[in-house]
Amino acid sequence: MSAMLTGIRLSVHWLCPLILGVLCCGLSRASADPQEIVVSPADDLKAAFEMVPEGGRIVLKSGIHRPPGALRLERAGVTLTGEPGAELHATENLTAAAMLTVCADGVRINGLVFDGGFVPSRAIRSEQTTRNLRIEDCEVRYWGKHGIDLDGAEQLVLNCHIHHCLSKAEGIRTDAHGVVTLHANGLRIERCRINNCSGDSVQADRGSWQNVEIVDCDMSLEPLAKSMGGFAEGDLVGENAFDSKRESNLPRGKVLIEKCRMWGFDGSTQQGNWAALNLKENVEVTVQGCTVERSQIGTRFAAVRRGSPLIVHMEDCDFSKCGVALRFEDLREGPDALIPELSVDDCRIRDCKLHLMFLGYRRGSGQGPWQPPNGVFIRNCVFAPRIRLAVGTGDPKVVKEATRQLVMLGNNQEQDVLDHGAGAGDSPSQAARGSKGVTGGRGGKAEASNESGPVCPNDESHRGKIYRRAGGKLHCRCPACGALWTLPDNTAKPAPTTPEPKPAPAAEKGAPGTKPAANSGKTPASASK
Repeated sequence: MSAMLTGIRLSVHWLCPLILGVLCCGLSRASADPQEIVVSPADDLKAAFEMVPEGGRIVLKSGIHRPPGALRLERAGVTLTGEPGAELHATENLTAAAMLTVCADGVRINGLVFDGGFVPSRAIRSEQTTRNLRIEDCEVRYWGKHGIDLDGAEQLVLNCHIHHCLSKAEGIRTDAHGVVTLHANGLRIERCRINNCSGDSVQADRGSWQNVEIVDCDMSLEPLAKSMGGFAEGDLVGENAFDSKRESNLPRGKVLIEKCRMWGFDGSTQQGNWAALNLKENVEVTVQGCTVERSQIGTRFAAVRRGSPLIVHMEDCDFSKCGVALRFEDLREGPDALIPELSVDDCRIRDCKLHLMFLGYRRGSGQGPWQPPNGVFIRNCVFAPRIRLAVGTGDPKVVKEATRQLVMLGNNQEQDVLDHGAGAGDSPSQAARGSKGVTGGRGGKAEASNESGPVCPNDESHRGKIYRRAGGKLHCRCPACGALWTLPDNTAKPAPTTPEPKPAPAAEKGAPGTKPAANSGKTPASASK
């Protein structure tokens, strides 16, 4: 009896692969790998998802695949890939949160087109418990919600094109983001092109997300080439390239935006403030080596929102053809005010209607000359042509003083035309310093600071910079602490002495009615009082 049962068990064990093969006979075609399921457009893709083993592969043949409903990947290590020309299209009645939900670790998705036909759903979504998801070489288009919505850990979106995620409700544009996260921990978006989404290209929404990185990506808005998603041809639809949100009771969320190109965020079918970078709330953002063009606002710094000061470190960036390049708002004064940490270093800002705007901020009367708000540092930047500034008042004297302070305190420079002939490896500030026509103040040509520069009166370890020579004095400033002072100019030539005028010869009596001869350029005699 025991031997018989053993034989039955062996038989069943031997039959399992055969049964799986029979079930997959309509799916697996000419695949020698038992871990691989090949699916044609006519096959049942949902059955393949249910039968694929851990670590297995699902290969979609070229053509349009229309799964009857939402799909779930629940086996770890599965690869979903497509042959050239393989597309996944949503059905018209899809109402689930996403066409494809990833619920397991180590999933790979590559080489596929996800076409939503503007159904109110997402293309891909990952649950918060997932780890190590990789989405590569995919096109995500025409979704009525967000393109990709990721909440797991160690998530990567690489070399993908995400575009035309469009949503409209009751005639009003609503948010459909390219990539969005609420709870991701370690989300990297690299070498992607994200354009024409009716929300943001990338949004870190108000959740527990952490460590979001956007590297070497193009994010843009352009007029729609044709009517689609409820919008008309020519509409410019969207909000920001990146938008941050974060509750103040959570650990500060960290973001890196590096070597990205952003353009076209300069208007919409709705009124509003459209910015390439909309930075706000309880976040710390590092922006490096990015370019922003043709945007209503290049970067919007909301200094204090929802009870938390903003931290932003921006360096080596280029802003051009914007309405306002850098807009600082929610700035506060007083002993109990929350102080942000907003630094802009080595950036180049040109051809903008306004280079800098300090919205709602002005120094009160009797508080001395205008100074940048507490926590705002703009240093070693180049502005062309000349700084165009808004400081909350139309008083030209205040604007002039504010401009002077920004130039002097931050070692910033003004230039009529930026020199684009600098070496490719030069930072904007290096390019500016090596070019002609740079001025360090409105009174004269700046001289570069060096180790032999004048010693700062506040700190002997600081070396200052001479920014003007006038009246026999050297006017100095310290790039480190902003101190201003003057020194005697020992190299100044002594002022020429005016010779004592010789007494004018007595006028000869002439005929009545004649005038004395003209002076002919000689020094006139002193007029008697």
